[in-house]
Amino acid sequence: MVSLHATNLIGADTAGMPGNDQVNITVTPVSGTGPTQLGMFDISVAPKNASDKLINVQFIVQYEGQDPQAFTAFVFFDGQPAGTPYGVSPMFCGTDAVAQNRAGKSLSVMVVGGINSSADPFFVTKTFEANLWPEG
Repeated sequence: MVSLHATNLIGADTAGMPGNDQVNITVTPVSGTGPTQLGMFDISVAPKNASDKLINVQFIVQYEGQDPQAFTAFVFFDGQPAGTPYGVSPMFCGTDAVAQNRAGKSLSVMVVGGINSSADPFFVTKTFEANLWPEG
């Protein structure tokens, strides 16, 4: 069973972000073993309102205890029309993240961006405490 809860490893207060309730975000580890599934996440974000435009969208993966300014995986999106969702399926989080997760450290996936402008940000973090890929 994977434990999923909101937390933030890089120190920002994400609970009060005004855009958090204006987006649908999913973060799911890809199950399985072997080189084609190890360290993979399916990640997506979509505006709840079709007239909203997502800007400066970032998907970031960190492991517990990693330098706050560092990451093991990063993707940036921008420039799509209003109503366009963004997603990566699958997004590889890196062999270091897999090794750290197997050693007992949690992995956090952050989805960050703005809705129509940088004045309306969203920042949602999903943290997985379990060993997501014990074999492979």
